[in-house]
Amino acid sequence: MTDLVHEIQRCAKCGKCRAVCPTFLVSRDETKVARGRISLLEAILEGRAIPTNYGREILMSCYGCMRCSEACPSGVRIDLIVRSAREMLAREMGLSRFARFIFRRVLPRRRVYDSAISAARFLQKFLRKSRSQPLRHLPLFFKGKRNIPRIAARPALRRLPEIIKGRGDIKVSLFLGC
Repeated sequence: MTDLVHEIQRCAKCGKCRAVCPTFLVSRDETKVARGRISLLEAILEGRAIPTNYGREILMSCYGCMRCSEACPSGVRIDLIVRSAREMLAREMGLSRFARFIFRRVLPRRRVYDSAISAARFLQKFLRKSRSQPLRHLPLFFKGKRNIPRIAARPALRRLPEIIKGRGDIKVSLFLGC
């Protein structure tokens, strides 16, 4: 908690994050930029605000690209702040039924997950905006607020070999999850 408070206090609220934040550039909503999210979390921690669904929406609108951290002259760890805020909201408010279902029933089961992705890929063909553009969002799940690319025909785990022998001394690993 002290690391979190320290990071929050390092933010000078200068607004340099505004120029690089994709969420802000589309929405023009000051609350949906790093300094807005930091101010929200600061108010919650100080007891000046309580966790709400709107607050959750503000924190969940962060794509996690961390361009704001790169642009920040103070070097504030926005990733730590946003992650901590999301964890706090999940503890305080709980997860939605849909999120609980996904985390408990779909993600831990590789076959169920692969089937769900295959179904989404199939449905994406019928729900896209035009023949050339993939589905812009999953309307029922994210209320039209998240863009997603065309879903791959085969998952990376099935496409890539387990080990690719490289040339030279550089070693690279790709961790695909548990």
